Amino acid sequence: MKNNYKQWLKLYFGALVLSLGGFVIFGTARAWALAYNVTPSSACTLPNAITAANTDTTTGACAAGGTSNTINMAAGTYTLSADLPTITTHNLTVNGAGSEQTIIDGTNTYQMFNITTSGLNTVFSNFSTKGAAGVNANWYSIADDNGGGTINISSVVFRDSSVAGAVYINEPGSITDSAFTNVVGSNGGVVFFGTFGSGVFNITNTTISGNNSAGFYVDTRSGGTINLINDTIANNSVGGEPAGIAISNTNSGPGTIINLENTILASNVESGTTAANCGVGGGGFGFELPVSLGHNLSD
Repeated sequence: MKNNYKQWLKLYFGALVLSLGGFVIFGTARAWALAYNVTPSSACTLPNAITAANTDTTTGACAAGGTSNTINMAAGTYTLSADLPTITTHNLTVNGAGSEQTIIDGTNTYQMFNITTSGLNTVFSNFSTKGAAGVNANWYSIADDNGGGTINISSVVFRDSSVAGAVYINEPGSITDSAFTNVVGSNGGVVFFGTFGSGVFNITNTTISGNNSAGFYVDTRSGGTINLINDTIANNSVGGEPAGIAISNTNSGPGTIINLENTILASNVESGTTAANCGVGGGGFGFELPVSLGHNLSD
């Protein structure tokens, strides 16, 4: 009888775990993570998965999420009919099937991923965005306006956006094995660092080329360290400021350290004619010019 009771408990709790889809619960807290598998035509859509993961509520055919969630996007083109929902509450990972296989198309009308709460950890990998736009800020597609968390981007291509499509960074993290091409930036740069903070951000094995904006723009007032390693910043053009690396300091502050190593700067031009691989892009305070760690090339 005792052995039968133990066996019954084992079977009961095993069935309970299966019925909860692998969630792990501690006390009464919602401490689980959930994975959403979406396709361009699935009942659980990409926007609904973001909302369900972000708000802990069932949305459309997507189950309520937990504190850290993952969205896996199958291959295909996800054409937006509205801005993607803002990420405000929970950590989120978004994975595609590959930068050439999974494409999010904003049709030069709609906003991509936008993060507006400090302290969140977000990861984006293996997809492309094209035609990014939006009403929140019209030159970026992934951002955390408050800092305090981390953002890590790998194998993501930002391309073909006549209105917007770049990245606004205010927190530590990384961009790795990615590319920015044929992006129009109406303010700042393609990769733009605002009030960055005291952390470290690494940009590695990434190409920023053929854009109508400064390739890399840093407001150095906030401190922190940015490392550009094994990157190419080339053939970008913009009016009124350097088109490769533009450095600004619009307020007094500790200064941001910018390190360059094994990085190529080539054929970036200001106002269509002036060679401008690196220089001051505005502001009235002291500037922290990049530090060469060796093996860089500039024309």
